[in-house]
Amino acid sequence: MKRLALPCRHEAAALVSARRGHVDDEIAVHARACAACTAAVASGTALRQASTSFAAEARLPDSLELLRRATEGRRRVATERALLPLRLARNAAIAAGAG
Repeated sequence: MKRLALPCRHEAAALVSARRGHVDDEIAVHARACAACTAAVASGTALRQASTSFAAEARLPDSLELLRRATEGRRRVATERALLPLRLARNAAIAAGAG
């Protein structure tokens, strides 16, 4: 894959440090004078804020609750299967008694 040529050699470092949430003093001083690095710091900061808000919104359900629901569902299906012949026999007995 061909690497993209960045306008400034510090732009990648500025983006990475802004995404991590800590902009070094050297990069901050350089970003004040360089438009590309200023944009990279702004982009990195926006990406960090977006990822933080998305992580807060995307709460995973409790794994024990999911396991409990799945176990109850399997137990319910097994019980229904086991009781099906008894229900059929009861209904047949009712039909025979009525007839």
